[in-house]
Amino acid sequence: MASLRLSYGHSDFQESSRTDADYDASTGLRYFITPRWYVATDYRYQLRDSSHETTNCQRHQVFARTGLVY
Repeated sequence: MASLRLSYGHSDFQESSRTDADYDASTGLRYFITPRWYVATDYRYQLRDSSHETTNCQRHQVFARTGLVY
């Protein structure tokens, strides 16, 4: 089973000239070893594009999971 998620957020800060645009994208795969037990992996990328250069950032994350569906 595969998944894909995209999101966008916009933030305006009161009493400040700062504005942020936040982008988030993730994808993942889930493989069922048995009808109830699975292993999965996910990748997530986040980007903050801010009007204040010092608060710009980006993050790459990789996750590995195992689970049981009941």
